[in-house]
Amino acid sequence: MLPPYWFIGVSLAASVFYSARAFAIFHVSGKDEDWSWWVHQVWFNFLGAIVGWAALWLLISKLRSTAATESVQIDGWDFGLFVVAFIGVTGHLPRTLVGLVVAPGELFSRLVGR
Repeated sequence: MLPPYWFIGVSLAASVFYSARAFAIFHVSGKDEDWSWWVHQVWFNFLGAIVGWAALWLLISKLRSTAATESVQIDGWDFGLFVVAFIGVTGHLPRTLVGLVVAPGELFSRLVGR
């Protein structure tokens, strides 16, 4: 089931807001960066927010359809969707993903003494 137009509008507006204002919100200075870095950051933050809104809609849809026919049972996938939705709609999904990708390399560097 597709989300209603108001949900699509809110999710697009919020995602555009986070993509356009992420630098100010998260206190990131990119004054010496190339234009391609700026484009990447705007795209990355928009995508992170919209993924969060999509996860929220999937969770809402599942809970609504389940509650209409039977008792609601929340499993690990539902909790995972909730975490992605919360982190995404608050604008933190891109930063979280970058941290998860970079952390093993930094940990390895510290372990070998670099």
